[in-house]
Amino acid sequence: MEQLDCIVSVTTWKGRINDIDTVHSLFSLIRQKTKYKYKVVLTLSKEEFPNLYEDLPDTIKLMYNNKSIDIVWADGNYKALKK
Repeated sequence: MEQLDCIVSVTTWKGRINDIDTVHSLFSLIRQKTKYKYKVVLTLSKEEFPNLYEDLPDTIKLMYNNKSIDIVWADGNYKALKK
């Protein structure tokens, strides 16, 4: 198992997932140079994305498939985290 210094967690919702700024933000996070080993984790609600990965834009699927980000599927819809 990979030893990490930190985890960068990002939460979004279905109304913003297809926004180009979301993709740019994720890309910026995974491309930044730092001395720390970190992983970017995208947290999404199963309620908003009932088909899970099929509901995601191709750019985010590509980041996931290339192991650039992890995706955590939350059972609830944590609206307070997405403000």
